[in-house]
Amino acid sequence: MGFKICKYKDNADAIFSFTFDDGCYYDSTLFTLEQFEKIYRETGVKIKATVAQTVNFQSPVLIELWRSAIERGYYDVAGHSMTHCISYSEKTPVEEMRADAKDTQESLKGFYPNQKIATFFTPGGGFDKIGAETLKEFYLANRTAGEQVNIPGKIDWYSVSSFTAKMDRNTSDFIEYIDSTIEKGGWGVQMNHWITEKQEDVFHSQRKHTFIEECEYFAKAVAEGKILPQSFEEAVLYLRKAEESSLEIEGNKIKINCKLESPFLDDVALTIAIDSDKPLKITENGITTLCPSKNGIVLADVVKEATIE
Repeated sequence: MGFKICKYKDNADAIFSFTFDDGCYYDSTLFTLEQFEKIYRETGVKIKATVAQTVNFQSPVLIELWRSAIERGYYDVAGHSMTHCISYSEKTPVEEMRADAKDTQESLKGFYPNQKIATFFTPGGGFDKIGAETLKEFYLANRTAGEQVNIPGKIDWYSVSSFTAKMDRNTSDFIEYIDSTIEKGGWGVQMNHWITEKQEDVFHSQRKHTFIEECEYFAKAVAEGKILPQSFEEAVLYLRKAEESSLEIEGNKIKINCKLESPFLDDVALTIAIDSDKPLKITENGITTLCPSKNGIVLADVVKEATIE
């Protein structure tokens, strides 16, 4: 019987993540929620995005909006600094960067107690090797720019590339990036700030109609099994654990050994592909799941150790 850890969750061929910066655009956020809910009603595809929040930009009204978005399952949260005025580079003393990284994480956990806050987006994209080393103390990944499709095994976790939404981009530009992600079998990440139709809002904004059309195209690709929707945080948690893990097989037991010690990864399940023409019972922590066989492969989600029947 053959076993392997799948490159992506559910043995997907490619994944895509929407991300939003700053967390202070109220009407834009409501609009994205309306679109995500519409997509879910019409197709059954649930898009979940990550919002990177600047702590000092938040207010009680915004925090309540984001708590609702999180509870409804459409967003999770990453860090984006305390003030948006810090450069994670040699321009900033290391202790100042450490304090900002730590305070951002702790503040956001205070706003949203059930969120891990395992990832960070450097404000303005400003960072260097010193900044990356500082962020490693607190986070599993840092999203930047670059507009490359990320390929597992080649990802610089503190410079994760993202495709930037801009006012002058057409629907075809966004679709082309999704198609490229599918073609390369990679991880596509999109950077957004807000959704608008105001022509003066040109800084990293996306027009409403292109966002609607992109979401519809993406949902169709998901429904056809071409790509998996994951938030940035979800993707990082899975990919980092998969990258650092190996399988130990003994009789009917599977054990995942992860070299990366991080409390963020303690409850993250990896998808294990098992060669079998018959369904298998997978038991972990006293819970048994009957996993079907499809095309001679059984897929099972395992956190740490499971038995097979």
